Amino acid sequence: MSSWFLLDVAFYGVNLNQSVILTEFGVSQGANEYDVLKRIAIGNSMIAIAGYVPGYLFTIFFVEVEKLGRRWIKIQGFLIVVFLFAVNAGDYKHLGIGGKIFCLGIVFFIFGPSAATFIIPAEVFPVRVRAFGHGISAATGKLGAILSALLFNYLSGPTGIGLSSVLWIHSFAKFSAPSLLILKFRRRSGRIEM
Repeated sequence: MSSWFLLDVAFYGVNLNQSVILTEFGVSQGANEYDVLKRIAIGNSMIAIAGYVPGYLFTIFFVEVEKLGRRWIKIQGFLIVVFLFAVNAGDYKHLGIGGKIFCLGIVFFIFGPSAATFIIPAEVFPVRVRAFGHGISAATGKLGAILSALLFNYLSGPTGIGLSSVLWIHSFAKFSAPSLLILKFRRRSGRIEM
């Protein structure tokens, strides 16, 4: 449940505010409002095509590979995303490749944590309480989404702490999730237990 909460803090905070992030990366510069909106739309489309689609395709091909395992996919995905978002949080204004790092982060965010977060609760809870447990886990995640949706614009705005600091907060949330996973789950006789 706590992993889903932290995932949704990061996922919804970043995805609901992609246009804010793209603006900071310099994607939304244009001669007039039409050019600005067109460039933001193109930037969002590029993130969808270069980030979400490959992430979901990797998930389709690798989620059932038993050698990798869902837990490993989730942990490595979180750790790679932590690194990529920390790079962006640290110096995105001077990198010139902030958008590319962001897209790569989305690929691993979808491939690892996002997909495995939906699968693991369906496998962890006993059959008689599986739907209830999965529902409580999802509801906990949505609390993280609400928190992130309400605070992202305020904190990244001119009266807040700035986008770089908000990206550091998201990196910390992504780092905390695999730490909790490593502590919470252990394998016994071929199935995951809490």
